[in-house]
Amino acid sequence: MGKEAYRALVADDSEDVREIVVRALAKEDIACDSAADGVQAENLCRRVAYDVVISDLRMPRKHGHKLVTELLARPAPPMIIVITGVLDPRLAGDLIARGVQDIVSKPLV
Repeated sequence: MGKEAYRALVADDSEDVREIVVRALAKEDIACDSAADGVQAENLCRRVAYDVVISDLRMPRKHGHKLVTELLARPAPPMIIVITGVLDPRLAGDLIARGVQDIVSKPLV
């Protein structure tokens, strides 16, 4: 009987960021999906129970803050990690208070 892999979603409008994060998670045997905007991420989260969602804040079609707060309001929310290039201390405090696990600043490399 093999171990079950963790499932992750990487949501970022930057293809380079998605690629870097997905590659890093794959090295840890974490199965990954990716989304280029907030609506695509929301649709994937409706179909798949992710263990972790890694999301940018500034994305087209649906802001990452809205996506994250909706996911955290679920009865069994995934772990949330935010990756962002713009970090307002009030926004960071709000996200952490709501249950975001960590906030990582861009650039990643």
